[in-house]
Amino acid sequence: MIELNYRGDKELVRLRIDRQNKKLWIASSKTGYNTVETNWKRLFDKGKERIQDRITSKLDDQRFILVLHMSMAKLGYTPIKYGS
Repeated sequence: MIELNYRGDKELVRLRIDRQNKKLWIASSKTGYNTVETNWKRLFDKGKERIQDRITSKLDDQRFILVLHMSMAKLGYTPIKYGS
């Protein structure tokens, strides 16, 4: 299980990712900061889900996380760690 936290301009986002079973949980202002399971495809750009999923499925966890950090940065989010 991968847990990633991001800070945007006015919001925090937490992603919980189960790559093996292709499950995604999100907590953000849109969910009232409650963790909810959502569609796996939300990790990817709309219309490019299938190819991006195929490409990222070949990556190890560290590279997968790096790709997510880059994708979230394009949306204005920076990774954060709790307790640090």
